[in-house]
Amino acid sequence: MRLKNTLVWSLILFVLFAFVYFYEIKGQGQRDKTLEDANKVFLFPPPQIKSLELKNKGQTIRCVKSKKNKWSILQPIKSRADKNVIDLLLDTLARTTIERKLEATGKKDLSAFGLDKPGLSIKLTDQDNKEYSLQLGASNPIGNRIYAKSGQNEQILLLNSGLRYSLDKSLFDFRDKRVFNIPEADVSKISLKTPKETIILDNNTQTGWQIISPKKLKAGTEEVGLLLANIGSWRVKKFVDEDTDNPAKFGLDKPVFKLSVKSVKKESPDILLLSNRKQVDEDKMVVYARYAALPEIMLLDSKILSDIDKSVFDLRERRILRFDTVRVNELELENSAWDIKFKKLSGNWRMTKPERTPAKGYMLESMLYELSRLKAKAFIEAEDKNTAYGWDKPQVKVSLTGQQANKSFSLNLTFGAFNKKDDSLIYVRRGDGKIFLVSKDILPAIILTPADLKLQEAKK
Repeated sequence: MRLKNTLVWSLILFVLFAFVYFYEIKGQGQRDKTLEDANKVFLFPPPQIKSLELKNKGQTIRCVKSKKNKWSILQPIKSRADKNVIDLLLDTLARTTIERKLEATGKKDLSAFGLDKPGLSIKLTDQDNKEYSLQLGASNPIGNRIYAKSGQNEQILLLNSGLRYSLDKSLFDFRDKRVFNIPEADVSKISLKTPKETIILDNNTQTGWQIISPKKLKAGTEEVGLLLANIGSWRVKKFVDEDTDNPAKFGLDKPVFKLSVKSVKKESPDILLLSNRKQVDEDKMVVYARYAALPEIMLLDSKILSDIDKSVFDLRERRILRFDTVRVNELELENSAWDIKFKKLSGNWRMTKPERTPAKGYMLESMLYELSRLKAKAFIEAEDKNTAYGWDKPQVKVSLTGQQANKSFSLNLTFGAFNKKDDSLIYVRRGDGKIFLVSKDILPAIILTPADLKLQEAKK
């Protein structure tokens, strides 16, 4: 009997708990959402909007979205649209709530609220061709509010006046101001014509970026990456002329720079023509630009020229050694005074010569990092018999071995004499015989004695 009563009371408690949870807790959230939706001006998911028409200050701007979710401007010009600007505008409209509702009885009332001839209105169409429209009128003299009217409804709405600032967009605001709309990963070829030379880079799927003209060289991964990042960051400051018939006026009849960027997803490259820097007033320098296939003239920041005024040396591979520092397990430093060897065991570095003792791993890791980042200041194409390179008495010879991608590797560098013309540079010879000039700033990190690198045992 007691067991039966216990089961009955347990069932009652479970039902009460379920009621409280689903009605009071979960249900309250749903009721709050329903109330919030009831106060919204519009109920639409922003991604379902396919067209937008904004009338502002006598100008009509119409934008449409393609099947690939790309926005374009159709009126008053045809151009790419800034998706981020439109997405933010739609999100703002979808979240706009009604502060208060007023009744209007005719045109007289509309005039009183500034809605007989609204200066700013917007119309949206979704994928089911359902329309949403809103007209903004005068500001409410009391409070931060604005009068508005939705669709054909004569009811006056009182909204937060911040909405006016969100919708107060110009044609320039809607335009895609990116100069190159190509993701870095899609770029397959770059052609850069400067006042000095024309450089062509090709992205080889097997070997990465290569310079193929004016000479064939491996391109620097970081150097090309920075070039692409800079190009991708360019933004138009102003559209000066939509259809010029006088490019010479902007110095574009004979452009000083010509940049061509090819995407794997397009048959033809995007070609940009750029003027030299022009001074428009005492402290303002600008660059004019246009696409080879389009007549519009763009105004760009003059600083962009430093992004592309590059030489072959600037873009070629200048890293002397490429290796993953964590894959190195043996290291040797050798010169006329000492020969020091190290081995990494279970993640810890130990000196194995001239004595067996724990080593200062942090110093060795720092040394490997500096070596992995070492870049050439100049390339010595062939040894000159009249030059003292210092290979007979090197400052130091660095050798390292390791394991990467199931393959062993062995690398070494010999640091020789200082350059006589510029003693801030030192000659370096790689294991394959290639010779470079590098900054002497690397020396403090690699010319170290056994005492410098020996880990001192803690005193008991």
